[in-house]
Amino acid sequence: MSHSRARIILLAIVVCVAAALRLAWLESIPLWWDEFVTLGRARLPLGELWQSLSFQGPSDSSLDSSPPLLHAIVHYALELGSATETWVKLPSAVFGTLTVLVLYPLGTRLYRGRAGLFASALLALSLYHIHYSREARPYSLYLLLGVTSLWLLLRALEKNRFPDWAAYALAAAATLYSSYLGGASLAAQAGYVLMLGLARQLPARTFLAALGAFAATALAYAPWLPGHLFHMQLIASPGEGMGLSFEVLRRAMLEYSAQGTLYLACAGLGLAVGIPRNPKGTALLLLWTCLSLAAVLLMRTGITDTPRALLNFVPGLALLAGAGIDMLVRGVSLALPDRAAALLGLAAAVAVSLPGLAGPGSLAEYYRRDQHSVRDDLLAVAEAKTNIDALAFPRNRHLKMFTRWYLPGVFDDLSSSDAVPYRRVLLLAGQDFTPPGLGNPETFGDLSGYRLGLVNLSPLDCAGPWRADFSGMDFYREAERFNNIGPDLFQKTLSLYNPNRPGLALWRFTAPIGGFKADVPLRCRLRLSRSKATPAPDASAMILAGNGPDTLTELARVTQADFPPDALVGETEISLAIPNPGDSDLFLAVALEPGTVHGNLEPVSLEIDLPPDGAAARHVLKAERIKARLNIATWTPGLVRAGDDALYAFAPDDPALADFLAAHPGIAPVAELPGFILFDPALARPLLDVPGPEFLFTPGTVQGVSVSGRFAGQTVALGDAALRLPTAPDGSLLRLAPSGAGRLRTVMDFTGPVSWDRQVFTQFNVEKSASEPYLSCKGENSCFVVYALESPAPIRAVRMVYSPEAYGEPGQTNGARLSLSTDGNTYRELDSFSVSGSELWEGGKRRVAWVTLKEPAQRVYLRLELTSDKARLRAAPGSPMRLDAWLDPVPLLAGKLPLVLPAKPLRGASTGDPVSVSLSPEPLPDLDRLLAPH
Repeated sequence: MSHSRARIILLAIVVCVAAALRLAWLESIPLWWDEFVTLGRARLPLGELWQSLSFQGPSDSSLDSSPPLLHAIVHYALELGSATETWVKLPSAVFGTLTVLVLYPLGTRLYRGRAGLFASALLALSLYHIHYSREARPYSLYLLLGVTSLWLLLRALEKNRFPDWAAYALAAAATLYSSYLGGASLAAQAGYVLMLGLARQLPARTFLAALGAFAATALAYAPWLPGHLFHMQLIASPGEGMGLSFEVLRRAMLEYSAQGTLYLACAGLGLAVGIPRNPKGTALLLLWTCLSLAAVLLMRTGITDTPRALLNFVPGLALLAGAGIDMLVRGVSLALPDRAAALLGLAAAVAVSLPGLAGPGSLAEYYRRDQHSVRDDLLAVAEAKTNIDALAFPRNRHLKMFTRWYLPGVFDDLSSSDAVPYRRVLLLAGQDFTPPGLGNPETFGDLSGYRLGLVNLSPLDCAGPWRADFSGMDFYREAERFNNIGPDLFQKTLSLYNPNRPGLALWRFTAPIGGFKADVPLRCRLRLSRSKATPAPDASAMILAGNGPDTLTELARVTQADFPPDALVGETEISLAIPNPGDSDLFLAVALEPGTVHGNLEPVSLEIDLPPDGAAARHVLKAERIKARLNIATWTPGLVRAGDDALYAFAPDDPALADFLAAHPGIAPVAELPGFILFDPALARPLLDVPGPEFLFTPGTVQGVSVSGRFAGQTVALGDAALRLPTAPDGSLLRLAPSGAGRLRTVMDFTGPVSWDRQVFTQFNVEKSASEPYLSCKGENSCFVVYALESPAPIRAVRMVYSPEAYGEPGQTNGARLSLSTDGNTYRELDSFSVSGSELWEGGKRRVAWVTLKEPAQRVYLRLELTSDKARLRAAPGSPMRLDAWLDPVPLLAGKLPLVLPAKPLRGASTGDPVSVSLSPEPLPDLDRLLAPH
């Protein structure tokens, strides 16, 4: 076997290792906000994608500091594959793997010998590069193109052939389209060529060919130049830097780029070897490596950067360290065959990469981490879907992106009215925002949820002044019709739901007795928000009115020209008169046209001075008309309705109202109208308590069953159907699909007292801390706690998420171990965590252990062992301990799902403690998609 063939085989092995490390468990870590920024624009049509990024135009996400190349690639990846994290991140993983491959010919051209092979191995094992190769952002693509352009430039300078220069120009232009750091990369290469030309170290023909290639690169980038300049203006902030200190850079180099001082030592040796071996090539490498960092440090912007500023250092240090390892191998392997020397050098590359492959913060820990994300929160939201029709948000952006991605088809939204007279809505908000007039939210991780009943009250009474300020949810109650428009509770404006499409809101006002006699005054205040960059936003707003929804006439149009020219935020008010509507109802509309560049034009308030009516009979007619549109039920004490949208209506003087309020303490009305008040108990109490009152389910079938409470193997009766519950810790949640397949979930935290008999199967020598949310051992002896699951349907997979901590005691190893058994006797290890010698408490990060059983079992035992009181298990509301089990699709009910319930009241019963049961007329959300990646 020839030397070159042996190296190619070894390179293939290195590339395969690189691919495995970058592709493994690609969906295990959910998308974070910056990746959703990529995804938000990647899902646009290509023309809109280009326009949106070039002028930071309307988008559901925020500012994106990247050119469009990666977004276009992700766009096609999603068309080729599916809407999953794998297909969003796959391009970056492929680019990261190819960078490992391209580093070989670059290193070989720079330093010959085996330096390129060793550099590829170092990059393949770089935790920094692995991380950014698994993130749907442009960093991996930029490094691939940057390294490729360096290699092609050196090749073109040596051979001076047109195909080589054409390939270089293409790679350089693609680098510019991948990241704004590409400008620094190209400047380094152009500066290098210019220095060689001025020093007359290049033939004239080669120098001119290089200038031609740079000119072709600039010409190829010219279509994006306006967008580039716009973006630089947009993020510019005089007097502010990127927030990078020497300490941040030093730590980043050691922890992310170099992974240890031994790595830096090899790079230093490579630099000492590289300067005499190839001074020109080393100068180019140093210039390319450092110039991008200098550009970042010199940039005046309010954006705070991170170790991403060291992108160029990663392959740069790998190349230098590869040259250093090659020098060391040459010194000790003169008598060894080339293949043996190559293997020795690869072993050295692995050795200097060991800090990133083993120990705290290692590669194994990197894959095992289970950082909290919106995906976790939305999983809890999906589990609380009972009786909820649609999701709403304080803003028509951001959160909507997450829910559409992770919960497709689970909930409706409020993007259009669809002539629905009543909706049960869950308003989702961050815990730092409380919607006006709402309190007592449900908590879903970092999200708060507010259950609302929205009764549509249109047409509105024509009785004096009417005002809408868009600071709350009244818009959805009052609008006759709306499409792609809704209130922004943060900005207190009316905004577009999809910022790339026009929107319209329509209100209807009944004509007063005798009809309208004169023009109707109207006032509308609008706000324009724009960036400091140019061009100005081109959005517009229109006010329309008429006697019907199809006969609207434009009364006024507002554009950015109606605002002060220099203000970033400006308001204006227009006053006009709606021509006398006569005897017909009055229809009033606001239409918003989206702009193509950065900026928003949105109504802040809308007021009309309607003539007084004063006819009490009209209010009665309105109330009856609204009641006719709704599903009004008669309240029967002790009977709970389920599976429909029934409301209870009471007159203010109805004697039954007091009894109803006593049976539903704290309930608030969903609407108060002249003559009656509407209530919806299903909003406040979505589950049925079994045993409990009788319940009446909408005649038909039950497609899904959800049970929560204390599971102790008891049987629950639902009419004539019997459901045997699993045995699981207190507070577990069981969900069953029509096939009988199910999922059992338990969420535990140690903030309060631990009920050993209800939450734990067995424990030895364990105690709960009196003041902190953790379990530990009583003294220096080891301890353990066992959680048991037993199910009538076999358990096919189990996942445990937990947060161990341990003290790095000198001379002693402390830690935790998680094991699984299906018989209670023989355990096999699933995961372990240990520390020693640091004299610090380490760990505390969430770890995930996942196992699919070879043979589904009806019993599963999970044992968590701690070495001593120097180890502990932490679980708090923000990072709870979670236990999930998937049940085989075997019917658990006496009959088969879906259940067919008769149209008569039924009574639930249980053989043990009360549990809460939810019956769904629709299949429960497919939550496996959210959990399977783990």
